[in-house]
Amino acid sequence: MCWLEKMATSCFQISIYLSNATSFQSS
Repeated sequence: MCWLEKMATSCFQISIYLSNATSFQSS
């Protein structure tokens, strides 16, 4: 999804956020 090293951190944080959001909704 993210191929730019500059965006690596942002993409990682976004993926974590989406993962947490999904887990929260599933709960």
